[in-house]
Amino acid sequence: MNKSTIPFTITHLENGYSQELGLLHLLKKSILIEFEQVDPATGLSKSGVRQMEVSFDELETLEMNTGWFRAKIIIETKSLKTLEGMPGARQGRCELRIKRTDRKKAERTISSARLRLSEFRLKELDD
Repeated sequence: MNKSTIPFTITHLENGYSQELGLLHLLKKSILIEFEQVDPATGLSKSGVRQMEVSFDELETLEMNTGWFRAKIIIETKSLKTLEGMPGARQGRCELRIKRTDRKKAERTISSARLRLSEFRLKELDD
């Protein structure tokens, strides 16, 4: 698996009867989110794989919060339209849950993404 790829889960959809499993990829000037809906009881896919790309100019913030028992990546966008169709997205914001085993890799990747986002914004100011 690529170092800039983070597996995630979105849970508590449809009152706990489904969840989304996916991968977040860090690209040069954007993040790519791939996900598919699965039945939590059987693990069977309920939908095909969908994806959305969010460019850095559409991102408001990208951060990672860690607690004792869970970690999550929070993506906030400048427009509601950007995350349209993303399960669990509300008001231009979505939360991706990260397993404990992927926490260190996620921290490194999000740190790199924030650095790239800062460089992108600085470059925009120069133009």
